[in-house]
Amino acid sequence: SVDAKDSLLDLVKVQKESYKSFTPGSYDNEGLESVFHSVFPVNDPLHGATIKFISCRIDDLKYDESECIKRVITFSARVIASIRLVVVQDGIPLDEYRSIKESGDLSKLASIVKFIEEQEVHLCELPMMTDKGTFIINVVEKKVPFIPDKFRGVRLPFDLMDVKGNVLLKANVRVTSRLAKKLYDDGLKEYLVPFDSICGLFLAEDSIDDVSSTKILSA
Repeated sequence: SVDAKDSLLDLVKVQKESYKSFTPGSYDNEGLESVFHSVFPVNDPLHGATIKFISCRIDDLKYDESECIKRVITFSARVIASIRLVVVQDGIPLDEYRSIKESGDLSKLASIVKFIEEQEVHLCELPMMTDKGTFIINVVEKKVPFIPDKFRGVRLPFDLMDVKGNVLLKANVRVTSRLAKKLYDDGLKEYLVPFDSICGLFLAEDSIDDVSSTKILSA
């Protein structure tokens, strides 16, 4: 027989994998990188220059866990970002620069760009998770509580409305199994979901066509 412990969810592993997916380098434009992409590019007030975020990475650890405890410092690593500065010729709006760039006309693009410089900069310090799933903040080792009850159900980032525009469920309200059953009993059988709201998410189980039994998407 299988040991009961083997069938239990490894909560430490869940948290470690979750934090790993947040750190740079795990997925393109996910986690921390998506945060930077949401605030870049940064333009100057006169629209003559723009700073674009390219990518970021975690620098090598300067001290290990035991050394951080001895020095009474946070167990962390530097976040190094690659950014690109583009300065256009005077009188050329950035919108025109972007339009020419999208068109692929390199000769015209070169004529309006004054200079382009790309370099790596130190953006911030990111606390690193230990193998035990904890953080060392100023010599104190802290655990991140994992409360499964808070994660039951899903939260929709948009209002759930019927064909008449009546709101059936407001955005960010947790949809539990009981609430889902109530919506089903009230006549809700299917709902079209905006693509932007599910882009980047993962399926919990395979999606199967009810008629042909063909697998549409894999979990």
